[in-house]
Amino acid sequence: MRSFSTYSVEVLSTKVSEFINKNVHEKAVNLQLSFYESPAYYDILKRAMEAGTDKPGLIIATLIEILKNCLSLAAVVSVLILINWLLLPIIALFIIPTLFIRLKYSKKLNELRIAQTPLERKSAYFSSLITTDTAAKEIRTYSLGAHLKTKFSEIRNILVKEKLSLSLKKPSSK
Repeated sequence: MRSFSTYSVEVLSTKVSEFINKNVHEKAVNLQLSFYESPAYYDILKRAMEAGTDKPGLIIATLIEILKNCLSLAAVVSVLILINWLLLPIIALFIIPTLFIRLKYSKKLNELRIAQTPLERKSAYFSSLITTDTAAKEIRTYSLGAHLKTKFSEIRNILVKEKLSLSLKKPSSK
C-alpha cells in the first residue's frame, strides 16, 4: 500500500507540475515586452516557477498526510468518547491555540519567502555568472570572480540569517 501511495503521489505531482509549467510558459510567451523590464514581474515569475516544480508533490503528500491524520483523529475521538466525552473539550483547549500559532508562523514564513524573492533572484544570478560557461570569459578577463563570489556570499548570508531567525521562533512539530 505504501508503494502504491508513493507512486500515486509521484504521478499526481508530476502531472500537476507539468500543468503549472505549461500555464506559466503560456502566460510568459503572451505577455507584453514591458513586463520583462519589471523586477516585480521577475519576482512573481520566480515564485511561480518554483511552485511549479516542487510544490505540487509537497501539496499532494500533505493532503494525503492530512487525510491519514483525520482518520487517526476520528479514531482517537471515538476512543475518548467511549472513555469520557468531557475529555474532548479539555484536549481542544490545548490543541486550538497550537493551531493558531502554527497558522501565524506559516503566514510569516510565506511573507518572508515573498520578501526574499528579489534577493533569491539576485543570488541565483550571481551563481549562474560564477558557474556557467556563458559568462566565464568575461568573468576571468575582468577578474570579477572574487567580487561576484563575495556578493553571492553576502546575499546568501542575509537570506540564511533571516530564515534561521524565523525558524528559531517556529513552534515545535510534535
